[in-house]
Formats: sequence, structure tokens, C-alpha cells
Amino acid sequence: MKFDFFNFNKPGPGVPDVEPDMPRWKRFFAQFASKMVQILGLNFLYLLFSIPSLILAYFASFWVIGKSFDSFYKFTWQNNGLEMITPRLILGMLMVLVPAVAIGPVQAGFTYVLRNFSRQRHAYVWWDFKDHAKANFKQGMIVTVINLVIVFLLGLAINSYIQFSPQFQGIISYAAIGFISLAFAVFLSMNFFIYPLMVTYDMKITQLYKVAYSFAFLKLIPNLLLLLGISVILVLAYSIILPIGLILTGVILPAGILFLINFYVDPIIRKFDEEQEAQEAQETQETI
Repeated sequence: MKFDFFNFNKPGPGVPDVEPDMPRWKRFFAQFASKMVQILGLNFLYLLFSIPSLILAYFASFWVIGKSFDSFYKFTWQNNGLEMITPRLILGMLMVLVPAVAIGPVQAGFTYVLRNFSRQRHAYVWWDFKDHAKANFKQGMIVTVINLVIVFLLGLAINSYIQFSPQFQGIISYAAIGFISLAFAVFLSMNFFIYPLMVTYDMKITQLYKVAYSFAFLKLIPNLLLLLGISVILVLAYSIILPIGLILTGVILPAGILFLINFYVDPIIRKFDEEQEAQEAQETQETI
């Protein structure tokens, strides 16, 4: 008898005759269940190849959440070491899973696999990951550097504002908080779309960011709700009992959240593609 439990490329049971009018949340769970074995394997590979991303994001979270955060909550390393680490761990995981801080080629490879899963298409976890990580290596590394610079600048803005905030009063203070918060949320929302666009279209870097920026604003409310939902999941996973959060991360949490992001993003990108094709067809007819 051949044991192939750890063969993550074997086909799953498939989605059982999904009704066309099935609510999207039911469709999500049906497709997630049909790919469960592959997603579990993908989670292991993702964590293995994302160790540099996790380290970068953890230190980036210390930059974004400065010492003023600890002063506000009266945290000290001697008495509140765990309380100081937990919010930074949550923010670091959020930036990896969104993914604002990620090693680009790795993220591109896994995004291709998850995009296929969200479309109910078969994907060879290892081979498709490897091929598309290699194919998107250059663009992925450029996006990695750009994103790290943006995180650095946002962290600088946040820390600078907190440092000088006592000098501001009233509406100016609230406006500054709102602007920085919105900028950070828009940046995170853009990263829902950058890698799916990268593995789907042949775009230049400027086009990737321009289209992702458009989606971040056109779908601002749904993006913010998804961002909030992911944040709540991470807070629940890490804030109550930290070891449980670490176990969930090792088993399914990263791949599950990334599958959710791709399931959300893919219909938006496909609709954009259809609109572009319709516009091009109309322009062609007008020129005839």
C-alpha cells in the first residue's frame, strides 16, 4: 500500500457541484475544504521560505511601533516584556501576510498557486511555486525594496508625529493621526493586489503600483473590512494565549489568510480584465 499523505500535489476531492448562485462565503469554505491538504503543505513551505520576511517584518514592527507606544501603555522590559512583544508580533505578521513586507519572488510563487486554488484550478504546489518565483524574480525583488522603503518612511512619519504631538492641539492633531492611519491602510491594501497582478499580467513596476493604488481606493471600504478582519484574527490568535497563535501559524494560519486574500482579489482583477477587453474592443470598432 502506498502512503501519500505528504504528497501535497495530489488532487483533492474537488468542489462538489458548486451552485452558480451560492453565496461567496459558502463558496470560499467549499473551495478551502477541497484544497485543505495542499493548503496545509503550502503553509509549511511558505513559513520555510518566508523566514527572512518574518525576521524583517518583526524588526520593521519595532520601527513602526516606537518607544512612545510603550510609554503610553507604561510598558517596561522588566515587567511587561511579553506585552511589549505581542503587538509588534501581530503587526509583523500582518505586514507579512498582507504582504507589505515579503521576499518578492517567494510571494509571487505562492500567489500563483493560491490564485489557481481560488479559481478552482489544479496547481502543483512545489513546481508552480518554483517556476513562478523564478519567472518573477526581478520584479519581486524590486517590489521588496520599494515596500521596505515605504515601511521605513511610514514608520518615520509615525514616530516623528508621536514625538512632536504634544506641540499640536485639536483638529491638527486628529487630522495628522487620520492622514497617517489612512496612508498606512492604503499601503497595506495596495499589497492585496500587487502580487496577484504581477503573476497575472506582464506589467511594469510603475503600472503595478498604479493599478494597485487604484484598487486600494476604488475598493476602499471592502479593503479596510478585510484588513480589519485579518487584524482581528491575528489579535485573537496571539493576544489570548501566545503558544496557540504560534501553533496555528505553524499549521494553517498564513496559508489560510493568503488564500482568503486571493479569493477576495481574483474576482476584482478578472472584472478589471473584462472591462479592459470591452474598452479595447469598443475602441477597435470606433476606428474601423
